[in-house]
Amino acid sequence: MQSIMCQPTNFSVKYQINPWMKIGSTNPQKAHNQWEKLVKTYQKININIIDIPQSQNLPDMVFTTDSFIIKGNIALLANFYHSQRQQETRSFIPLLKNLNFKIKTISDQYKFEGGDFRFYHNKLFLGHGFRTQKNSIPKLKKALNAPIIPIKLTNPQYYHLDTCFFILNQNHAFYIKNAISPRSLTKLKKYFKNLHQINTVDRQNFAANSVVYGNNVVANTNLGKFKSQITNLGYNFLEVDISEFLKSGGGIHCLSNLIN
Repeated sequence: MQSIMCQPTNFSVKYQINPWMKIGSTNPQKAHNQWEKLVKTYQKININIIDIPQSQNLPDMVFTTDSFIIKGNIALLANFYHSQRQQETRSFIPLLKNLNFKIKTISDQYKFEGGDFRFYHNKLFLGHGFRTQKNSIPKLKKALNAPIIPIKLTNPQYYHLDTCFFILNQNHAFYIKNAISPRSLTKLKKYFKNLHQINTVDRQNFAANSVVYGNNVVANTNLGKFKSQITNLGYNFLEVDISEFLKSGGGIHCLSNLIN
């Protein structure tokens, strides 16, 4: 397993495009220290890090999972919804080419972002409603050559699927109730025998934005019930403080574009 990550050398909150963002709220050195701790945590569980320098005028480039979607040898470049992030994808093209990915794009009239994708084996769950438009789904199916399970998002605070839905394994997944439409929740219950609701404290600390690899779950600090549930299910729970990145509305999964 590998993770494409972007060093937060120019990370800050310079604009507001989600409810979490407060301009000028971050501590750059603290953010860099937290990022390095996440990198070291990944390396301990044998996730290889491929890092890329951050462009000076792209403060959200650190959230690498948003910029492109990897499926097999395909790297599909995102069409960001907000103008402030639309230049980010270009920065990754040389790296993706060097890694021998076949780069694909679809017309920029169809907006979609990597944070709305949750892959699990042969299933692709796709959040839509805020950053990803529903009309992009047929185009995405064709580009990725994969069936898509659409999930409607309903709370702007949880604007990407990876902020409100976490898949642990084939039997257990976690969700934020008021962030996903009732109809979509009914759909998810068909795929997971145990669908656990994330409580208020844990959702504020981005529990759903955790990363699972093997028997390890890498998650933010200050998680309560979520941590207990994960450990009770036999997983090794690795905590990394990413509080500076929460100030921009991003968490551990946002910082980590994982590829096999």
